[in-house]
Amino acid sequence: LKQEGYTHFHFGPGHELTPEDGHVETLIATRMPSISIFSPVQKLPARHCFGGGIIGIHIPSKNIFVIQLHLALPTAQRKPFHIRQMELVLQEVQKILKNMPHAKIVIMGDFNSSKTALTTLFPEFAAWKSASVNTHTYSATNLLKWLYKRTLDHIFTRSEKVKNAGVIE
Repeated sequence: LKQEGYTHFHFGPGHELTPEDGHVETLIATRMPSISIFSPVQKLPARHCFGGGIIGIHIPSKNIFVIQLHLALPTAQRKPFHIRQMELVLQEVQKILKNMPHAKIVIMGDFNSSKTALTTLFPEFAAWKSASVNTHTYSATNLLKWLYKRTLDHIFTRSEKVKNAGVIE
């Protein structure tokens, strides 16, 4: 990434895959100066393979906040974790908005849910606009191959002017 011009790297904890395989990490890499907004980096409540990473940054030159996350799969057994994780993400957004009511905020990552499912559980999320139509999940693991062709990874913004996802220049 450094060879591509990225100069700022923000890592966050994720869930444990297996004791042998280590952990999933979350990462935001930028070409612009950026500041971590969660201190210390927060870990969402998680259990083995339940998702659970969040990292947030502020890019002062663009006055934009970016939150990257990895949520639990919302299966019957794991749904309480999924709901609690999303509640914590929305609490972090409210903290930002309390200090900066007109803040530009992007939330992106592996939600493991469709936007319809998210807005059913969290009606306030209906106001968020999608900047990632038909973004399909990718997984290199055989266990998660069933995620192909499902729109579970998203980029959402509160902005009224949503364009396709891309690079912030």
